[in-house]
Amino acid sequence: MPQPQDRQASILAGLIGAMVYGLLNVLLLLLWGKIPLPPLPGHDLTLLTGGIALGTGFLFGVAYRYTVRGDRNPHLWQGVVWAFSGVRTGALWQAHPHWGWLEIATLGLESVICFGGAAVVLILGRDYLPGLNAGVEEGEDAVKNGIPGAGSQDRFNQLKEG
Repeated sequence: MPQPQDRQASILAGLIGAMVYGLLNVLLLLLWGKIPLPPLPGHDLTLLTGGIALGTGFLFGVAYRYTVRGDRNPHLWQGVVWAFSGVRTGALWQAHPHWGWLEIATLGLESVICFGGAAVVLILGRDYLPGLNAGVEEGEDAVKNGIPGAGSQDRFNQLKEG
């Protein structure tokens, strides 16, 4: 059962994810307005768009923290960013099938930049903000106790060496 410190760390990660994702989203929307690309209907700087960006960033921050805590595998870190970006881009493509490849590629790039930026800040924050590390000890104990799925990179290294 999650401890209060673990919940607080998740909220902190969510807030960091929301702030970084939201800031990058606003900056990219302002940049896209200056680049001669076809306009994306409903993809402009509005209160609803900002709220969706903050909610998306918050959920990404919480999920990212739980996925990468206690694990130093950069492939896993990148995989989470690509998975979130792919799902967001695919959902936009499904919602707007009339958009061409340029619009979808633009939104895909936006997703990768926003989720990637949030991930970088969360990874750096894990090393500099002790509050983000709550519950990591539990993950390390799980590795020591041989719980399946815990510390897969450590097990991979052990198999590779032995």
